[in-house]
Amino acid sequence: MRSADFVDGFGSGHLQYGVCTIAVHLLDSVSEGYTPEGAERSLEPSQSEPRKTLCNLVVLRSQAVGPADPEWRAIGRSWTEARQGLEGTHSGILRAWRDLYRSGEEVDSSVLLFRFRKGRDNDYFCWVPADDLRHPGHVALRLIHAIDAVTLRWYVAHRGGPLHAAGVAHLGKGYLFLGPSDAGKSTVAAQSRAAGAIVIDEERVMLSRHGKRFRISSPNNCTAPVLESLFLLRKAPTNRVISIQPQAAQLALCRAVLQHAVGRQHWGPWVRQAFHNMAEVARRVPAYVLEFRKSPDFWDVIDAELGK
Repeated sequence: MRSADFVDGFGSGHLQYGVCTIAVHLLDSVSEGYTPEGAERSLEPSQSEPRKTLCNLVVLRSQAVGPADPEWRAIGRSWTEARQGLEGTHSGILRAWRDLYRSGEEVDSSVLLFRFRKGRDNDYFCWVPADDLRHPGHVALRLIHAIDAVTLRWYVAHRGGPLHAAGVAHLGKGYLFLGPSDAGKSTVAAQSRAAGAIVIDEERVMLSRHGKRFRISSPNNCTAPVLESLFLLRKAPTNRVISIQPQAAQLALCRAVLQHAVGRQHWGPWVRQAFHNMAEVARRVPAYVLEFRKSPDFWDVIDAELGK
């Protein structure tokens, strides 16, 4: 899906963001309308099997007064009046913004992203301002921001969250490597590739719970193995694995969440929930300190200590 498609006023499609599938609906004022219940019917399934949409994101142009559905028409009218108030001295700006915010729960004001009320937890809507429509690059950035915010909330809601960490799939199992920027995550990733492992991501990993297990994934990689164990990295002249208590693992996981959150707006609520989720991860997933040298042979020590 290209930003130019949105500027032209039409377009819908699926995006895979790790293990989260998001349906993006780009609507113009000439749209016949949208309801979350009918979103799946508006998108064709894949050739092999139907796609499972886990989130719906509706994006409206700021000029639109809303599709045919009365709820959308009211939201679009509030938005239009609010934009007019910002650009001039419209006396109804405060009322318009109140009506807009009453239509949904605010997710991220910097991208004008909201979640539907009425219990539709996986349905979101946002607008692209008129000024952005003149610059396709701005539209693309706003869409990326909105999609990132929606999927972040999805992972936190699914008892996980985003981590500044390296994720590796080794012999079909998932492993997390945690530490500050100079701890060696990129080194571990490079040496893991040399050992034949699959690097899910070197610094940005998404964690979600599925049943009693957790899976690690990345926006840039469809591999999503079950998390077997996690490691706090420590450079050393020899390789060694040292078991640690859940409290130490929880601290490292929470630090990784905060490292991911740096520079993000309105991150307080989801960070608090992510901290709670990390406590559960630490209780359920074995954790270790990995002392390692710059060589793929640290995997031999991991396999010997943990069992292949």
